Amino acid sequence: TLVPSRHSLLLKLHLWLGLTLGGLLALIGLSGSAMIFRFELERLCFPALMRTHSEPGPVNYDACMRAARAVNATKTVRSVRLPVRADDTLEWLTIPAGETTKVNGTYVYTDPFTCSVLGTRGPTKNVMSFLVNFHHALFLGKAGAVIQVVVALATVTLIVIGLILWLPKTWTWSRMRPRASARPLHHAIGFWAFLPLLIIAPTGAYMAWRVEITQALLHEPTAKTVVSSPQSTPATEPPSGYLN
Repeated sequence: TLVPSRHSLLLKLHLWLGLTLGGLLALIGLSGSAMIFRFELERLCFPALMRTHSEPGPVNYDACMRAARAVNATKTVRSVRLPVRADDTLEWLTIPAGETTKVNGTYVYTDPFTCSVLGTRGPTKNVMSFLVNFHHALFLGKAGAVIQVVVALATVTLIVIGLILWLPKTWTWSRMRPRASARPLHHAIGFWAFLPLLIIAPTGAYMAWRVEITQALLHEPTAKTVVSSPQSTPATEPPSGYLN
């Protein structure tokens, strides 16, 4: 049981953390929810890249991969997103040789049946990159990533304080059951949501620094600059869209 002075201090801290973080956490949550439907939004925004109008037939993945690599000879294929629907295209992620992250990558789209290159998406701005940049760094680059870590730590503090304030002297089911009035409803929602939020907050902090963490784990402190040989001239890339 908390003494009244400590209870009052924790209550004020919980209140002001909630008022300070509430709006920002709501926006971060909404942008993250929208990113779950990334593929559907991409099909809506980029039908020329995401849909093929060719007659269905056999898919030659080797030929399509060669076509994707030929777009830029200094980049290698890291991954491919396979078609789910009958009219889906192949999405190839190409990154500079020697790098392990997609910071400088390009998405190349090929028709799965003809292996023709439909276009690319690079680092320019649009709706999806708007959502990604806000969700990961609040449009502030490295400073935004630092702020995201602070927000994550403050959110964990908010959750833990809320749990401490919620702990009852006597355990009853009514403490965990939502009711119509505001205070019991807040208590019940906080109890059922604290564990998912306790997982989401620190993993969100990791996502903000995932590139740096990946480079540190793979002992790649800086991106490597790759110079193509005089004999190979990179092909000109088709008009690009964006990279997230």
